[in-house]
Amino acid sequence: MYSVTLVFTQVMDFMSLKTFQRCVERYRGNFGVKNFTCLDQLRTVAFAQLTYRESLRDIEACLRAQSKKLYHMRIRSKVSRSTLAEANETRDWHIYADFVHYLIGIARKLYQKEPLAVELKNTVYALDATTIDLTKIPKDLRYSFKIKEFYVAAVCDDCTRLTYAEIVKDKKASTMTYFWTRSLPWFKQIYNFEFASLMSDNGPEFRGTLVREHPFETMCQELGIKHIYTKPYRPQINGKIEAFWKIMKNELLYPNTFDTQNDLIINLGNFLFDFNHLQRHGGLNYETPFDKLQKVTKLLS
Repeated sequence: MYSVTLVFTQVMDFMSLKTFQRCVERYRGNFGVKNFTCLDQLRTVAFAQLTYRESLRDIEACLRAQSKKLYHMRIRSKVSRSTLAEANETRDWHIYADFVHYLIGIARKLYQKEPLAVELKNTVYALDATTIDLTKIPKDLRYSFKIKEFYVAAVCDDCTRLTYAEIVKDKKASTMTYFWTRSLPWFKQIYNFEFASLMSDNGPEFRGTLVREHPFETMCQELGIKHIYTKPYRPQINGKIEAFWKIMKNELLYPNTFDTQNDLIINLGNFLFDFNHLQRHGGLNYETPFDKLQKVTKLLS
């Protein structure tokens, strides 16, 4: 028996559940529901967000592995993939939109005296940290181009999954700094998108020492972007961009052949358009990243 309250339960207790229940009653969210209530759905989705779950299957597997703790997490129903998918599809999204607006109102009062609210003309809401990473291109492609070092660098927004990627020839700090500065106008000009925080691993291309300044860290400081580092040996924290690498390799790099480096660059651009605008993602409730961006923009406007 647990003698203390679980951390997840303590975090959820900060939310006003009475306000959430009023939102549920306003839209009759629990009408005809016997087991998996809207509150169970809220707790399940919150747990998935806090633990970086990638899909409905991932959520189900994780919660079933901890089934003895569900009661102490105050999730009163057994969580299955089909039940959660049906709840996400059929229940009125206005329930959660109204509750989010209530929470934003609380956050605005708490942080209104912070420097961020003074320096910027408009209020900024950082729903998720953006992730930057790079991966090495498969060996057979590098050998076909007669190049030892060849990478794909990418910036992925955790909330919408919108992703920008480029081919880079090395993983030096200066290379990643220039890549990061090129990605910012791409997000701004195409999607009117700005960043408040950025997450990376602890590699030398992203993190320096106390001996001298690091160009990547300096650039983030100059732009006013908070730089967050993942814990060592925890790749699951970068789960969303790791999923992007897997999709890119399985759908672009492995099944295709490329005559030149320029051919690879062109095909990468086509793949990015398909990934951001056409491909539906299970982690986004089978919406495209661009559709998710439009919903989030409409919600916060």
